[in-house]
Amino acid sequence: MRDIKFDQTIKLLIIDHSQNDAELMVSYLRNSGHATRAEYVDSLDGFSELINSGHWDILIARNEAQNLTYTDAIDEILKQDKDIPCVVTCDDFNAEAVVQSLINGASAVTSRDDPDHLLPTIRKELLSLAHRRELRSTLINLKEAEKRCNLLLANSKDAIAYVHEGMHIYSNDAYMALFDYDDPDELACIPIIDLVASSDQEDFKKFLKDYRLDTTNKDFTCLANRADDSDVKIIMEFTDATYDNEHCTQVVIRPDQDNEKLEAKLKEISSQDLLTGLYNRSYLNDQLEAACSRAIQHDKPSTFMYIELDKFTPGEIGAGVSDLDIILTDIAQVILNHQNENGLCTRIGDDDFGILLNNSDIDAAQSNAEKLRQTIEDHLSEVSSRTIQVTSTICIVPINETTTSASEILTRATETVIKAREENDNVGNCVRLYIPEKPKVSGETAMAQELKRAIEENRLKVMFQPIISLRGDSREIYEALIRMIDEDGQEVEPSDFLKAANLHGMSLAMDKWVIINSIKLLSAHLAKGHNTVLFINITAASLLEPTLPAWISKALRAARLPSDAIVFQISEEDAVTHLKQAKEFTQKLAELKCKSSLCHFGGATNPYNTLKHLTLEYIKVDGSYTSQMENTEDGFEILTDMINTIQSQGKMSIIPMIESASSLAQLWQTGVNYIQGYFLQAPSDAMNYDFGGDI
Repeated sequence: MRDIKFDQTIKLLIIDHSQNDAELMVSYLRNSGHATRAEYVDSLDGFSELINSGHWDILIARNEAQNLTYTDAIDEILKQDKDIPCVVTCDDFNAEAVVQSLINGASAVTSRDDPDHLLPTIRKELLSLAHRRELRSTLINLKEAEKRCNLLLANSKDAIAYVHEGMHIYSNDAYMALFDYDDPDELACIPIIDLVASSDQEDFKKFLKDYRLDTTNKDFTCLANRADDSDVKIIMEFTDATYDNEHCTQVVIRPDQDNEKLEAKLKEISSQDLLTGLYNRSYLNDQLEAACSRAIQHDKPSTFMYIELDKFTPGEIGAGVSDLDIILTDIAQVILNHQNENGLCTRIGDDDFGILLNNSDIDAAQSNAEKLRQTIEDHLSEVSSRTIQVTSTICIVPINETTTSASEILTRATETVIKAREENDNVGNCVRLYIPEKPKVSGETAMAQELKRAIEENRLKVMFQPIISLRGDSREIYEALIRMIDEDGQEVEPSDFLKAANLHGMSLAMDKWVIINSIKLLSAHLAKGHNTVLFINITAASLLEPTLPAWISKALRAARLPSDAIVFQISEEDAVTHLKQAKEFTQKLAELKCKSSLCHFGGATNPYNTLKHLTLEYIKVDGSYTSQMENTEDGFEILTDMINTIQSQGKMSIIPMIESASSLAQLWQTGVNYIQGYFLQAPSDAMNYDFGGDI
């Protein structure tokens, strides 16, 4: 990793009482052997112009400076999303000043009159900055290398796949063509042993066992099953490998005889959205990745404008489902005409668009976005002899040295739009700039790193807790619960690592891990003749991923699981925060014949309002109501009324946290459908509860 050499020129910004005080700081650094290029700033406008037009290494700000406060400077750095560490110097250095400065966003705090403290602190921040810059550049180079490798894999005439614990995690076009599959996701949940003909499976198991002991035995010849039920004789070659930072096995397959029909079929990916004529999301992702590369490697920042139409549903805009496409096409033309070829216009999803601008002027982008917002609001769309008006919420995301991926840009954009609507009474029709939150001093970063290691070292596991019917449901019902084991073999409190996963963008990957592993375990359980239903919890990150329902459908088909064997459960808090996405998600699950559940119900100020918007079959009441039933006089009546209201809306009720026989006796009288808790059974490694026994 490159380091900042202390004989290099440091580009320095200084906030101090006066120009003379700033010169004293520069002299001190130069006398210490550091070449500096410094700028003294005493106004916010001047500071904003400097950081927007230049590339700076560090800001040294005096805590007591009056003309421009360090807090205003930090806010401006965040607004422009720059990576400029701020070292605050204090005349009166004490613990209270240090804590307050760190809370306000300072990178470090030192005593102004203590050179032994000041100089090492500045060196440390410069070193950290160099490491961050090197990391961003490395990530870009790594992505380019991975892209080239993936291109070679995809275009290879050899059938190649990567397998982890017997499951496919990657397969190229030639591999899919060999087994007659159209989509790699269809193979994601299929064990490789299922591709081997039953007559050769025992030999294959023995081969795998021998291969784990001695990797020199790499070839296996067998008869393979294709998706069209035909057979082909193949030679499988196994090699230890790494894919997506995960240790796995590379499998190269060659037909045992020439067969032109098994040649790889390369997919042609169109860059155009068929409905609107704009560029599509796939093309946008490529361009955003290129923009990140230009910003980091060539110091050429740009700007991304994200446009999402407000309340764009048939009921809310008063149009039929078929009319929505007409309006979308019309709005797409409005966006295209507004930009007049000055930006890359794309359609990202159902009702959201994006514009990639080469101009990095944030103020100009905001002005442009405001004009576009007004243009969309003023535009009249004619559909079915009716005039329709729509509004939009627009977010501006700078693309500079702090952005390393397209997914990061889109995540910043969607989160900003959600916050903008919340701040505007959920109406939208506004423009917002993405501004990162000030970093908080906490242990979440360490926990996120521990979680990442746990995933890499396979220290995650799925536990199962039974949900018992009190009304004659004969099915075996469980809830899947994720657990993490630390390096000492102890279970980590789920609330700790789940919070860290959410703060560090790991929730979606974790949800997919839980879904895939739960499906595998449930599939094996059903194969033993059980009639089982499994509840799987998902986080807000899954609600915000529009492609997840389709991914779930493919996973269920690949595992040959009935859709009604899985119930996806979301929390009331996530549903209220992302009500639109939760509504769409539960509707899509219903179309797949999957069922949905809402847990922690009753914590919102108006919980029943949420139920009006969601397609749900089960409601799990918040555990606090169970405690309230046991500890207060009116708790039983409150819970009974809630259960009656839930069931009057045609939904099944679940009461969790049953910890004693006394609470169980009371619940019989409430009419609740299902119960769950440690009194019945604690979470277990296996689905082994005796549903036929007495409670």
